[in-house]
Amino acid sequence: YGVYLNVSGFHHRLQFFLKLLLTQLTAFHVDPQRFDVLREVYVRQLENFKTYQPVTHAAYYLDYILSERGWTQAEKLAVIDELTLPTVDEFIQKLWQATFVEALFYGNVNRPRAQA
Repeated sequence: YGVYLNVSGFHHRLQFFLKLLLTQLTAFHVDPQRFDVLREVYVRQLENFKTYQPVTHAAYYLDYILSERGWTQAEKLAVIDELTLPTVDEFIQKLWQATFVEALFYGNVNRPRAQA
């Protein structure tokens, strides 16, 4: 659905902060060791879902049924082997290639500064 960023604060530094934030996001590279750790934690969470209380399952499946797009824990677990570092890097590149910025500036900002 997209990424939503909200920055606020003193207007004279927001433009620089936002540029720095977007630069860091688009230049992000996944650390292989950290990826392995986080992937293992995620797999354990998916596998442990079966042990949760029935009320948790009911709430989860209600959200799943009502969502426009989603996957069950079992579906995620079935394809987890396809989640590799190269596929994540490829996804990140595709994500940023298809990204555009839409912004709303308000407050003490004039048009030339907002368009910069």
